[in-house]
Amino acid sequence: MKFKPLYSSIDLLPAVSFSEIGEKPTNEDYVFPNEECLSDEFQSFICCDGVGGAPSGEIASEIACHSMAEYFNHHPNSFHDARFMQNAVTFAREKMMAYENKHPESKGMKTTLTTVSFHQAGATLAWMGDSRIFQVRDGEILYQTWDHSYVNRLVEQGLLTVEETRHHPKRNVITKTLGTAKSERIPELKVISDIRKDDYFLLCTDGLLEKLTDKHISKWLVKKEEPERIKEKILDHCMGKTHDNFSMILIKIKRANSDGD
Repeated sequence: MKFKPLYSSIDLLPAVSFSEIGEKPTNEDYVFPNEECLSDEFQSFICCDGVGGAPSGEIASEIACHSMAEYFNHHPNSFHDARFMQNAVTFAREKMMAYENKHPESKGMKTTLTTVSFHQAGATLAWMGDSRIFQVRDGEILYQTWDHSYVNRLVEQGLLTVEETRHHPKRNVITKTLGTAKSERIPELKVISDIRKDDYFLLCTDGLLEKLTDKHISKWLVKKEEPERIKEKILDHCMGKTHDNFSMILIKIKRANSDGD
């Protein structure tokens, strides 16, 4: 995949984030950077959800976030193409394996992964599992990732409608994750080259989507609104009403300067 520089710079407002426990006994979600260290200097964002039913989900998501961030920080001027993202995921997987070797009780841990990285060619989206990424322009959802799940596979085969997936007994079965098995390390990739001032990028775990629908996203993620106010609306809408952990990172584009500007 070849990247053509389209922007002299893409500047971001300070992102906003949260990670809430929902009705679960532990929080297996993790976001990076978190709300304590977010600033307009970050260009890469990661959101993960440790897989329930597998060991040490909360550890898997934290290792994945910090390892991906570490790899990004070591390669600050790289275009995040397929090879780069594959190397980043391999680096994270190796960190997870090292943890497993020291903590045998965590063997088999795995996590979903979503990441958005901004660079001169636009934004690279990479994901594994059923956490999701949206690009929204003044209330219009321009793009959203397709979950790696059993029910979405049935939708692709024409055996299930999208509406039917919401209540299917196997709706939480994930078909691709970041784990220590070799078969679980290839992320899906999307490069978005059309980025404009006031666009939003939303990364979130599936728990947030228990209550946050496309209609809410279209109503609240509008050009005139500030990210902090949107965060407050989403928290108010979801707090105390979701079963799963729910987490998000919301990024708003401050300006996207093309090379011709």
